[in-house]
Amino acid sequence: MLNTILSVAGAGTIAVVDNQKITLDIDTVDNAVFTQQGADLIISKASGSEAVRLENFFTIAAGELPPLLSLADGSVLSAVEVTDLVENFNAAAIEPAAGGSAGGGASGGGAGFANFDGGSIGDGIETNDLLGATELEFEAPSQDEFVAELVEDSCVGETFIGDQFTEGKDQRSSLDDTLVGTDCDDTFIGGMGNDNLTGGEGADEFVYPDEYGFGESCCFYFASDGHDTIEDFNAAEGDKINLDAVFDHLGIDTDNRADMVNVDGGNRLTIDGVGDFSIQIEGDTIGSFSDAADLLAMGIDVGTADVS
Repeated sequence: MLNTILSVAGAGTIAVVDNQKITLDIDTVDNAVFTQQGADLIISKASGSEAVRLENFFTIAAGELPPLLSLADGSVLSAVEVTDLVENFNAAAIEPAAGGSAGGGASGGGAGFANFDGGSIGDGIETNDLLGATELEFEAPSQDEFVAELVEDSCVGETFIGDQFTEGKDQRSSLDDTLVGTDCDDTFIGGMGNDNLTGGEGADEFVYPDEYGFGESCCFYFASDGHDTIEDFNAAEGDKINLDAVFDHLGIDTDNRADMVNVDGGNRLTIDGVGDFSIQIEGDTIGSFSDAADLLAMGIDVGTADVS
């Protein structure tokens, strides 16, 4: 991803390219004004007249590699979020990028043609009405269609955390969670209890931390206590089970971790020395393995595999 750092003051016009992250010297969205001019995005500071024009921002945003905006406070705005900040956003004003104009004839976002020169084919031939009029028409997407396409191309995953409880109360018996993800790259932290986890589409990570807190007024437990089920594990999509912190909690040397992992004929994963812990893996079948690199290739990360 190309990272471009801009100062709004004096930046002028910037041609946006695919998969570009544009960092602006604006603290928050509250200190900026976002406007649209055709396919261009204009960003100005609310406190002054300085502005930067991001040329073809909305055209690139509708493609396979949309740009992102990053502000000085570290927040990142997807193209979908930018359209929400533009007052009276108009998807129909964005012309398709089908080529530039030729010879100064047509202009705009569509294909361009120069005027015909009749003198180049000799005398006695009329150039008028040789062919019927040719009309080029591009159907502009509706705003809903445009935003829906941006949502698909700007997929941002979420983090799902189990063990929602009242602070200060040990409610271990009620910590059996059912967490269902999105079609993006999600992160799951089920915590304690017997959790049922469904990642959905995308490269999902199922994280097992070394401890889980019940708030300042209570206590900490080993977070990997419980018998979980992952309903749709698919390493080919990038799904991963992260067990690194479990072995850290147990104080197991990195060279010995893979030897402690067991997967039985029913595809249930256990770890030697951890009695109240297992993961029933539905989806991929975990095959034989001899070391951490083999495990990682099947989506199980024990924190030691060298994949360089």
